[in-house]
Amino acid sequence: MVVKKGPEITAKLHNVKPVMFGKLSIDSKITKKNRSTVLVHKKVNNYQVAPNSSFDYLVSDSSNQLGAGKYTLDMHLQSGKRKWHLVKDFVITSKQGAPLTKQTGWLGISMMLWIVVIILILIIASLVAVIMWQRKKLKS
Repeated sequence: MVVKKGPEITAKLHNVKPVMFGKLSIDSKITKKNRSTVLVHKKVNNYQVAPNSSFDYLVSDSSNQLGAGKYTLDMHLQSGKRKWHLVKDFVITSKQGAPLTKQTGWLGISMMLWIVVIILILIIASLVAVIMWQRKKLKS
C-alpha cells in the first residue's frame, strides 16, 4: 500500500574534488518562483561527503504537498570555512503534483473496490445459506 502526499524533491549533490567534507550543514528552502514565501524548509548538520562522490539529498518530506507550478530551490551549504550557495529553478507538472493518495491493493485494484466485492460475496453466501437452510427445514 502506498500513500503519498506529493512529489519528493531531491537535489543531486556532487563532490568533484579528492577532498572529504565533514560537518557539512545544509540549509534548503523551496519557494514559488519569484516569490519569497518559503513553502518547504529543511536544515541538516554533520553530513559527511566522501571524495569524488555524489548523493541525493531529499529536500521535501511526505508532509509537504507541492502542487503543479514553477518553484525555486535555494540551498546554502557549509563545511568549515568552505561555503556554497546553490539556486535552481524547477517545474512540477500537474501529473507530478497531484497527491498520490490512491491506495492500491491486490492486482492494482483499489482497496475500496475489494472491500465492496468482499461484502457482496458475503451477502450472497449468507443468502444462499439461508435459502438452503429453509429448504432443508421444509423437507423435514
